[in-house]
This record gives sequence, C-alpha cells and structure tokens, in this order.
Amino acid sequence: MNAMLACLDGDYLANRLRMVRSQEPRTFLIVEGETDEIFFERFIDPLRCKIEVAEGRENAIDAFDELQRTRFAGALVVVDADFNVLDGRLPLPLGLLFTDTHDLETMLLASRALDKLLRSEGKKDKLEAFEAKRGTIREKLLASAAPIGRLLAVVMAPARWPQRTGFNRILPVPTVARRASRTGLSCSEAAQ
Repeated sequence: MNAMLACLDGDYLANRLRMVRSQEPRTFLIVEGETDEIFFERFIDPLRCKIEVAEGRENAIDAFDELQRTRFAGALVVVDADFNVLDGRLPLPLGLLFTDTHDLETMLLASRALDKLLRSEGKKDKLEAFEAKRGTIREKLLASAAPIGRLLAVVMAPARWPQRTGFNRILPVPTVARRASRTGLSCSEAAQ
C-alpha cells in the first residue's frame, strides 16, 4: 500500500477539505474509492463541486462525522449500503447517503446500464439463445452472486444470524430481476 494512503484517515480528509475550502468556495462529494469517483463525476459540475476519494468506507464516514462535529457545510458523503439495512442502521444523518442496493456495482446491475452494455457489446443471436435456455443474464448474475453475498453476510457479522439458520435461508430476499419478471416491470422500476 502506498505510504500516503496508509496515513489517510477521516480526520486527515476533513482537514484537507477545510484547507481546500479556504482557497476556493466549492462543495464536496466524498466517496469511498476511485471507481465511485469515476461513476459520480458525470453527475456533478466540477466548477462547483469537487469529488474527494476517502480510500475506504470508514474514512468517508469518519470524515463526515468530523465535518459534522465542526458544522462544516457543503459536504455530501455517498457510501455503499453494505449490510447496514440488514443490521437496522438507519435512518442516516442528513448529508450521509447509502447506495440504493448493497453497493454501486449491484446498483448498476439493477439499472438499465447492464441492458445497454449487452446491446452494445453482445451479439444479439447469442444473447437470445442464452436467455431462451437459461433466463436473462441479469437473473443468472444475481443467482450466481446470491450465495456469495449470503456467505459474506454471515462471515462479516456472525452474530447477525441465529445459530440454527440454514445457509439457504439466511437472506430469503427476492431479487430485483425476479420481482421485475413477475410484474412485467423493468428492473429499475421494480427496484423502486
């Protein structure tokens, strides 16, 4: 790990934002990592808002807490929801936002972005053959990822689950794709 990144923590980031603010009157969007920065940069005006990468969820939340403590206005933090919804860690303070789903990647999977990617990069006849045989690619991706997500939920916080819970019953949550196919909605509509 880069030596500078090892020194980065929430206090360092909060102090850095204060220093930048003293030089230029911008707002800040604090995100966990570089891929989050790449995703969100298309939604902000770089002349008015600066994206800051916190190098991790904990750093982003710690920076938010420090900025709140000193009543620093003009900073918004977006972090992955991870398992906070399952753990009941809601509602959030104003200015700290969770992704709509577990993380940015699952948000993209539930959005039309996957459909656009498949249409632009995939071969129509191969996609149709796959879906006729196995269901939609979205359903297959979600079904493949679900056991890993369940295992991760248990490993990250074993106390979250009763001792007798079977692995296949840990997170009996219908996927967005299944909900969409049952209702005839697009996946983005079903996710709402």
